[in-house]
Order: sequence, then structure tokens, then C-alpha cells
Amino acid sequence: MKRLHRIKLAGALTLAVAVGASLAGCASDNSANTGVSDTSQGVAATLTIGEDTTEIGEKIITEYIENFRETTNLSEDDAWGEWMAANGFTPETVRDDVIQYYARDLMIRAAADEKGVTVEQSEIDEQLNDVKGQFEGDEQWQQALDASGLTEEEYRDTVIEPRLLEQKLSEAVAAENTEEVTDDQVLALAQENVSQLDGSKKSSQILFGAEDEQTAREVLDRINSGDLTFEDAVNEYSTDEASKANGGDMGWDSLVALPTSYYAALENLELDQVSDLVYDEDGIRIIKCTEVLSVPEDGYTSLDQVPADFVELFRSQASAMASTTFSDWFAEYAEAATLDINPMPGDVPYNIDMSKYQSEAALEGAGVEDGDVIDETLDESVETIPEGEGATESDAEQGDNALGAEGDQPNGEQANGEQPEGEQPNGEQPEGEQPNGEQPNGDQANGEQPTTTQNGQQ
Repeated sequence: MKRLHRIKLAGALTLAVAVGASLAGCASDNSANTGVSDTSQGVAATLTIGEDTTEIGEKIITEYIENFRETTNLSEDDAWGEWMAANGFTPETVRDDVIQYYARDLMIRAAADEKGVTVEQSEIDEQLNDVKGQFEGDEQWQQALDASGLTEEEYRDTVIEPRLLEQKLSEAVAAENTEEVTDDQVLALAQENVSQLDGSKKSSQILFGAEDEQTAREVLDRINSGDLTFEDAVNEYSTDEASKANGGDMGWDSLVALPTSYYAALENLELDQVSDLVYDEDGIRIIKCTEVLSVPEDGYTSLDQVPADFVELFRSQASAMASTTFSDWFAEYAEAATLDINPMPGDVPYNIDMSKYQSEAALEGAGVEDGDVIDETLDESVETIPEGEGATESDAEQGDNALGAEGDQPNGEQANGEQPEGEQPNGEQPEGEQPNGEQPNGDQANGEQPTTTQNGQQ
């Protein structure tokens, strides 16, 4: 692939531009294309995919960069210039990278449309609930949103929806290119992950409203006295319709995202034991440990020994590993596209004279003392929001955190530092596919971009 101008921004810009700014144009198919195509302030670039041509407007590029500057305290020209110089950027390269980000998003959406891939509102709702469930309450969740400069609606539209769309596109590509998976391959994965599986616990719950503590206490006393079975209590009292339909079953702790307090209570339970009342933002729970996984001393020798939920997980992993990776497929798809980037207008607000700041950066690099040198921690000022266990209130209050950074990077690459629904609060996952809906093979598009040309430039 010919790339006349391939940009890879690192650190704060890559992370914060993607999810730390209030984007106007990455919400959904319609809103994204509408925002990107607003050329009222000129045309930044033209993307051609086959016979289809899309103009990327200058307006959304400027808004993107200005929102990033505001979110990361770089609104003042001196701070902005110092930051760019310290990291080897210029206004032009920042602009180019954001253009590349939108071009990639448009290519993902075009490919999804070709394959009939869509994201349902219910899928977005489910993903959002999974993320929110890993915070200790609404207040901490709101603090995390505030630190990222996003509203909950913006988080749904600019982080969850695009990520789900790419995930489903990846699954569609894998389904078209997957070889038949054998039981031996699945068993091999189970054998590789015995340390993560051994000791896993399956549980059921009875959920009460936060105002029903007296009822919850009475039910617990009746269960402990033998006057009421746990299963009957689920049917009669639980307010969680989803788990109630399955006898209160919440699945294996290593496969689901649950509140920290739930994990803590379950950890202390032996098989068939029932917890005391457990409190969290969803209400009051009574938890029962229904199964404890014990791996044979010599490991697994047959799939019959492995719980069905884990067999399904490992079969999906093996299928992903046997398929053409999404990154390979997307690289070929991007190869056929072209992106013509127009010269940057001189009057955009983020365009400043860099000569002063580049000189200062050069002197600093040569070891020259300067009282006004840029704070080298700027690159580290944007971190991923902590998740699950250890996601304390003070963590959520850290400035310029980014929610769910992966999957939405301007250069198409994933940010290290996990998305909110990724790592489970107990930190233990089988290797390979994460059961939270991420790519089983971990392969992303790896920043592949269409052939890029700079109009009016050498």
C-alpha cells in the first residue's frame, strides 16, 4: 500500500481525541455521515471506496481537535505549541491523523453496509449496562464520564456503537473465512487455561430493591432456617427478570462482569452456601454458590470434563484463530480505497507558528536548561478509566480519563489500557477471547489506511 503521508500519533492525542472529546460526527451511521460530510467550512479530504466518494468536511476536523485541546487543558496556544513540539507533531500532522481516523470509520461503515452488518439499540443498551455495572454507583460512573468529557449519550454513540459495529463486522468476516474446528483444538485451549479455570465459581442470586431490606432479611432468615428454598425464593421475590428466568443463575464468575461487592461475597462462599445480604447500586442481593470448578490433577483429557460454557468459549477462540484475521481482511479492503487530503487552511484555530516551540524543544533535547520547558507528563495525562475491582472514587476523579479507548483511535490502533467492559473485576480471564464481546483473536484493523495523497503538496 502506497502511503505518502502515514501518521501515527501516540500518547495523549491518540487516546483522548478518540474518546475524550465530545465528537460531533461518530454517533451512528446517519449522524456520523452527516457530520463528516458537512463541508460548510471547506473540504478536508475526499475518500473514494470503489465507485463511492465521500467528502470529509473541514468543520468536523476542527471541532475534533479543538475539543481535544479543551479536554486536555491545551486551549492556550503556548501549551498547545509546547505539547506538539515535545511530541514531534505539527498542526498539519495532527489534522492528517484526525482525517485518517474519520476515513477509517467511514471504511468500517461502508464494509459493514456491504455485508449487511448493523448494530441494534438493544445491543448498545446491554453493553452500556455491562460497563456501568463495573462502577460502584451512579456517582462514580458520572465522575468517569465527566473526566472523559462525555455525556452518557455521547459515550453510547461515539464509543459503544462504533466498537460494536467493528466487532460484528469482524465476526462476519471470520464467519466467511473460518475453517472447521476440531474437538482436539478446543481441548488444547482448555488445557492451556486450567490455571484460570480451576476454582471458578458459578452462582445464583435473589435481587431485591434497595428499599426492601426488611423483606430481604426475612427471606434470608427463612432460607437459613430451611423454611424456604433458595430456588423458590428466586421465583417469588427476585426483581431481576433476566436471571429469574434461569432460576437466578448468574453464570461463572470468570465469564461475566459483576459488581465488585458480588465477587467479594462469592469468593467467601463454599459450594451450596448462601451469602448474607449484599448491597450495591442495583439493590440488595442474596447469593448462592451453585458450583465450584475443580480441574483434575492431570488436567483435562476430554471435553466431557469441561463445563459447556467454557467449551463454547474455547470453540469460539479456536474458530477465530483458524479464520482470516480481521486485520488482514481490512488491510486488503483499505488497499482499494484512496484518500486525497487537501492542504490545511491557514485560518483554522489550532494552526499556530511552531518555530518558537520547536526551537525550545530542540534546546531541551540538547540538555539546555529552560524554566519554561513543557511538562513531560502531558503524554500521560490521559489514562483509561479503571474498571471493576480497584475502580475507586479517586481513580474516577483523575483528569482526562478516557472511557473505552480501544476501537476508536484516530490512527486505527488500539490503546493499551482496557475498555470498561473488558477485564473482569477479578482479573482472571482465559487466554484469548474475552467473554465480554471483544474480538476473540484480538486482531484489530491495526491502523490500516487507504492510499493517501496530499493535494497541492510534494
